[in-house]
Amino acid sequence: MNTGSGATPEDDSGGTDGNGVDTHPDSSPEAEAEPEPEPEPEPEPEPEPEPEPEPEPEPEPEPEPEPEPEPEPEPEPEPEPEPEPEPEPEPEPEPEPEPEPEPEPEPAEATVTWRAPTTRSNGRSLAMTDLAGYRLYYGTTSGDYQHEIRIDDPYRQSYTIEELTSGSYYIAVRAYDIGGRVSAYSNELRVTID
Repeated sequence: MNTGSGATPEDDSGGTDGNGVDTHPDSSPEAEAEPEPEPEPEPEPEPEPEPEPEPEPEPEPEPEPEPEPEPEPEPEPEPEPEPEPEPEPEPEPEPEPEPEPEPEPEPAEATVTWRAPTTRSNGRSLAMTDLAGYRLYYGTTSGDYQHEIRIDDPYRQSYTIEELTSGSYYIAVRAYDIGGRVSAYSNELRVTID
């Protein structure tokens, strides 16, 4: 619907009234409309508070280390066996006593007897007054006489030989006259001394 004589309404920011009169005498037709004030910026939304960081979970306590097993005590060494006592040495046998020496036989003696000769070797008679004595011989070997005993008594017709040790002895007798002549050996007599 028309409100004026063919005029189109203008916006409120400037124009004329119904008579074409500028209703804004101080405004130049070219004046720019005042900018609308910038709307106040919307307040920046308060930043959402940063969420409190979730508390870090407390670290699980480290498990206590298992106690190291106590080392088994070393077994006590078995005591060394006591050395067997050395066997006592067998006592040395007592030496057998030396046999007592056999007693030396007491010196023995042998008594020899004879008869005075009455004849000479040539057959003539021999008086006792012609005899001067006898010679007695003895030894350990027949016919080999180591000892000689002179008996200057024609009337003596025995003699004891002393200090004889054990063994066999061979004995013989010879007569001699006042002239120094000596008869042959008598028969040999063997005597054994134990």
